[in-house]
Amino acid sequence: MNPANSELLLFLRSSPSVRAASASSVKQGLYAGSGAVAGGLLLGPVGGMVGGVAGSVYGWWRSPSYDGCLKIVSTLPPAQQEALLREVSAVLVSAGAAAGSLEGTGGMAAALAGYASRPEVRDQIWGAVLASASE
Repeated sequence: MNPANSELLLFLRSSPSVRAASASSVKQGLYAGSGAVAGGLLLGPVGGMVGGVAGSVYGWWRSPSYDGCLKIVSTLPPAQQEALLREVSAVLVSAGAAAGSLEGTGGMAAALAGYASRPEVRDQIWGAVLASASE
């Protein structure tokens, strides 16, 4: 599979809805993170929690309405949905997921949640997103 022509990267690059969701999510994350850091510096751990919640609410208030990637993917034609699912499954299997554990929506969601917490998997996904955004 040529990474430059992968269905996932083409989807991330060419979809205005995904770009809007990505930009808004990053902005909201920055507000939440900034609030947590400021609150933590001022008031310690409780301040970090309160600042994170306050930053999250402020980020939500400031953000335009957008659809998440799951809703965007659900509007794709079935053939493109299947291609994306195969690619995401391949990434998870290469990271160590058992192919049988990816059966059904629950299995895929559990695998995504589990492997997204691993820094090396997160770094690979983030690198692919940055590479596609810079083209």
